[in-house]
Formats: sequence, C-alpha cells, structure tokens
Amino acid sequence: MYSVLPTSNHPPYRIKAAILVGLAAMLAIHVALFFSWRAEILNGYADFTSFYTGGKCLQEGLRLQLYDLETQFRLQREFAPNVAIRHGPLAFNHPAFEALIFLPLAFLSYTTAYWTWVAVNLLLLVGVSVLVGHDLAQLRNISRALPVLALLGFFPIFVAVIQGQDSILLLFLFVLAFLNLRNRRDFIAGACLGLGMFKFQLVIPFLLIY
Repeated sequence: MYSVLPTSNHPPYRIKAAILVGLAAMLAIHVALFFSWRAEILNGYADFTSFYTGGKCLQEGLRLQLYDLETQFRLQREFAPNVAIRHGPLAFNHPAFEALIFLPLAFLSYTTAYWTWVAVNLLLLVGVSVLVGHDLAQLRNISRALPVLALLGFFPIFVAVIQGQDSILLLFLFVLAFLNLRNRRDFIAGACLGLGMFKFQLVIPFLLIY
C-alpha cells in the first residue's frame, strides 16, 4: 500500500521556483523604485534627515537645542537645501540618547552618511537572517538564499531601508532579545530591549505582554 503523504520536507520544484521568482521580482521592483527616487532621497527628502539632524546637533555642540525646531531647520537647510516642499524641519523627535547613534555619521557629508546607514541596515538584515537561521529551516529547504530574499523582498523593510529609518536596528535588537530569552539569559535579553527604547512605544507593550 502506497502512502499519499509527502516523503520530503522539500517543496515541489514548481512551488520552489515560483517563490524564488516572485521574491526576485519584488527585489527588482524595489531596486527600480530606488533608482526612480534616488535624486529626492539623496537631496534630503528621506526620514534619515531627522536622524542626521540629531547627530548634527551633537556634533556642532548644540545639544541643548536638540529639540529646538529653528535650530533643526537651520541645519537642514545647510545640508539639504534642495527640498522644495519643506517649509519647516523634519523634526528629530526621538529620545535624546538616540542622537548618539548618529553622531559618528554627522562627521560625514549627508550623502555619505546616508549610504553608510543603508549599508549598516543591510548588514543588520543579514545578521537577522543568520541569527534566526535555525528557526528558518523550512525556508532554507527551498533555498539557502530565501531568508535574505524574503527580507529584502518585503516592501515595509525596503521602505525602512531607503528612508534611513531606525526600524531595522530595532528588529535586530528584538531578535537578540528573543534568542537570549529562549536560552534563559534574561539579563542580556533585557539589556537588548533596553537598547531598543528609542522606540519605547513598541518595546513597552512587548514587556507588558511578556
């Protein structure tokens, strides 16, 4: 009597090919979108402007004016003067300690700082894929590249990267917290979540649920 149950964890070839082609197509769309928006992004339209402003305030010794909108707008007109739609600052409104993350980038030009932060975010995404690789065994059965492709092909992640947001850093810290909680290293897990308090509105609900 022959069993009708699958004898392998590997999906059929057609499904595997469809998944890979679909994610590759999404990645291609993301690349095309970036190149269509690159002039605006590099001129200072991206959210990264607000984070760079926070670092710039510290770099220029204006820490007491970190939340002063006039100071922020003056700095943004200096490093991003070609944003025609902006009649006020793209405000840095995050906890003050987060500006320290962007202080090293403030010593670079805006364009160089932006590309550096994009590279950091991409490395963090690769790190996420590696750290949770054991938990993604089913995805790796399809292709070893699938976890990374799934991340890069996910539109919200693409937007976070090109906008220069801090969401990828928070994702990385959540992954570290998850792994340490699973291994009963509660102090290290708590420290990772503490580092993520620059988005306290996301971290605190997680702690209350836990």
